[in-house]
Amino acid sequence: MIDLPEPSLANSDLPLPPKHLRLRVAGNDDADRFAKSGRMSVQDLDRALASIGRSFSEFADVLEWGCGCGRILRHLRPAQASEKLYGVDIDQEAVSWINENLPRVSASRIDGMPPLPYTVDSFDLIFNHSVMSHLNEVYQDAWLAELARVLRPGGIITLTVKGRHAFKHYVQTAGMIASARITDRAAEDTLRSNGIIYIDEDQWSRVFPNFYHTAFHDVGYVFDRWTRFFDLRSYIPRGALDHQDMVVLQKPTNQRVQQDLPELLPCRDKADLERVVSELQREKVIHVARLARMQEDLTFVQDKLREVHTSLSWRLTRPIRALRRLIAQGRNLISKMTPALGRHDPG
Repeated sequence: MIDLPEPSLANSDLPLPPKHLRLRVAGNDDADRFAKSGRMSVQDLDRALASIGRSFSEFADVLEWGCGCGRILRHLRPAQASEKLYGVDIDQEAVSWINENLPRVSASRIDGMPPLPYTVDSFDLIFNHSVMSHLNEVYQDAWLAELARVLRPGGIITLTVKGRHAFKHYVQTAGMIASARITDRAAEDTLRSNGIIYIDEDQWSRVFPNFYHTAFHDVGYVFDRWTRFFDLRSYIPRGALDHQDMVVLQKPTNQRVQQDLPELLPCRDKADLERVVSELQREKVIHVARLARMQEDLTFVQDKLREVHTSLSWRLTRPIRALRRLIAQGRNLISKMTPALGRHDPG
């Protein structure tokens, strides 16, 4: 169990956004549910930062990427009373509502693709809930690069993805994917082989822009792909509203790490040694992720085998399989005996 720092929740009686904005952001216009989910997301952020030994109060310049109408921001307090929090979103109406009603927040409208309206190294913390879960790979890579641009060296970014749990829930509740014209098994195979699946015919088609639909990520994809942009510090399954996975990343303090393991010697100075340690830590994270992926694959195969072994057809054909094994064993025995019989001298 992680010991949480002092919660970052702000105690205030700020107004709630109108119903249609709450519905657009949370998928439900219930006021209590909107407020509660925002507080839960702040607690999720606190837990994510605590997992790497940090707390929200340490960060002076904070940005929420994809802030909507302030579901999370309205519950946060800046590290200092005089400071502001920042948010960006593609929804101009939501951005305008924040600027008119949340005095501690400065929000800006952005387009579906970069850039952000900030200079290089503007923030030391960027957080987000459920944007990567709606973008395809081209958009994701573009935004990872842009978020790295505005994050300071050593800065932290938290992002959420729809992982294995969210995928299974989607299959069970949406019956997958009649709208996308592919079967449950085909979608599962795609996620396993590609590490990501993007569904562009979903319930969001008439609500959001054409680039904003549904994406699911496998843990191995995040470890392999996103570490091109950041160092991965923590991965928390179901760490966001007990549904999406939470990913904690850090911008390297030195130049981009290399793909191959570094040479350990010689290390010319302290900075050189720190670089080597950083790269070795990254390699460790990648190998741990691959091991986790292998374990997931093994569990998947074992589950499928159990399904087969408990099926009626498997039980009914058991005698046939036993007979086949006996025949195979007999053939092997005959093949082993035949050379010996050929070498026997009858005289």
